[in-house]
Amino acid sequence: DAIANYSEKLSQKGIKPKEASAFKILLASLYDVRGQAYLAKGEKGKAKEDFLLAMKDIKTTFGIYYKVNFALAEINKGSGDEEKYLYECASNYLQRWKEPSVRDVVLRLVKIYEDNGAAFEKSGNYKQAALLYKKYYRLLSYLYQRRQFNDVYVKYSPRAHILYVDAEDAASGYSPAGLNKTEEEYLKG
Repeated sequence: DAIANYSEKLSQKGIKPKEASAFKILLASLYDVRGQAYLAKGEKGKAKEDFLLAMKDIKTTFGIYYKVNFALAEINKGSGDEEKYLYECASNYLQRWKEPSVRDVVLRLVKIYEDNGAAFEKSGNYKQAALLYKKYYRLLSYLYQRRQFNDVYVKYSPRAHILYVDAEDAASGYSPAGLNKTEEEYLKG
């Protein structure tokens, strides 16, 4: 295929590291464009392959990293991988990208964490619920520290912290020692 041939020719030319970064961005962009074309045709499998190739050598600080992860989240909507890709979008987001979808990404994550955490609790798997809630409150705290989505933090963070502590307490069998351990871990960060 044309993109693979281009990549091979570049590697044969012995490109300098500084130039290689620009070529990696170009290759990632080519895979992204082709992935978007596959997605538009309804070929999700091929689109996913290209999006994964696009992410292969790019840094999380490139805007295309967000776009590719968002596309992968859309492809994997309703599966466990959706959370993974949305998390990558939110936790690596830089305001200079000015992506209009980022607020929806954060709110989708809130819903995923709350719904999946509640499902774990309902099934009696409090440890898994606690791990998920921990990720939830840490993400909100991280975004707040970066001065992003303060309104989302104010609305959901207290709940995320309480859900985490309650799930940890239930996982320890509501023992004072378990609660003390949770408090120690919580204070460590």
